[in-house]
Amino acid sequence: MFGGQVVYAFHRTTTELETAERFLQSKGDGFHFVADFIDAKYKNAIYRLARKLPIADLNDFKFFRQGEQSYGLDKTWAIWDRAPHVVQTPTSLTDEQWAYPILRTVSYREMCECIDKKWKPEHDRPER
Repeated sequence: MFGGQVVYAFHRTTTELETAERFLQSKGDGFHFVADFIDAKYKNAIYRLARKLPIADLNDFKFFRQGEQSYGLDKTWAIWDRAPHVVQTPTSLTDEQWAYPILRTVSYREMCECIDKKWKPEHDRPER
């Protein structure tokens, strides 16, 4: 997939059309993802609520993490800044790093499945 956008997905669904103001007032639980909306756009399955909203509090993350540990002998993770440049390659992740958004593009369908499951990046952490 190409052309993914960094989005904040709220863990909330509704059968009624929402307003941007209600979404932003709720400060609802959710997660960041890089999502590709081109398929949704062509199928009229997505609706823009507003443009250029004040979202600083939803956009306050600084780093991404890769979704899975690398293969090979080193078995490292990659942590990227928002440029994106690799800034760390730890062999294990801290609790804070597990909560970083994952740097990979997903389809809007996969993002919707994650919303329905109330998924968050830290849910990928294996049990200790």
